[in-house]
Amino acid sequence: MTESHAHSLQFADIDSALCKIWESDQDLRNDLIEEMQKQPQDVMAILSLKLKMDAIDAENQKYVSNLLDRNGWNDEFSSKAHDAIFLVIDHADKEFSEKYFPQVKEKAAKGVISPSKAATLEDRILMKSNKKQKYGTQTIQKKDSEGNDMVYIWPVEDAENVDELRTSVNLPLMSEYIQLLKNTLNREIIWDKTGKIDGFYHYP
Repeated sequence: MTESHAHSLQFADIDSALCKIWESDQDLRNDLIEEMQKQPQDVMAILSLKLKMDAIDAENQKYVSNLLDRNGWNDEFSSKAHDAIFLVIDHADKEFSEKYFPQVKEKAAKGVISPSKAATLEDRILMKSNKKQKYGTQTIQKKDSEGNDMVYIWPVEDAENVDELRTSVNLPLMSEYIQLLKNTLNREIIWDKTGKIDGFYHYP
């Protein structure tokens, strides 16, 4: 076997492994969304799915970090494989996400992944730092005064001009995004444009 052929086989194996990671990531989250949409909710079923998701995420993060640290992020991966790398970084803790955020920005600038993905990750890192987000992609679930689970848009830095920013990175308008969230989660979405992080909002 030539060195070139061996490299091609290795590349194909990595791409295939990343595609499987994409499937495991999305399948679990789709199951979780379906469970959360049920009324009344089965708290134990949701908890079980979250625990399973955390375990799978940890395995995926180990694979992706080893790949990026040893081999880098190959531009020639399939679109599904690129999405898998992004999802693993996006769903990781703040330290992991911050470490690989520069690579996400680089791939978005080159057109390897959508700029909306880099924007989403930037917002998530800001939220986890208890700072206002830029693009309005992040939400937080909290109980209202009556104990009902509510979904809130995490405070946005420049709420009046956020749609311009969103358009620049191929994200839908906030009104369209909120409607999508409402349809997906089957609950009201609350956006307080004057929201302050201190007090009501806090990322655990």
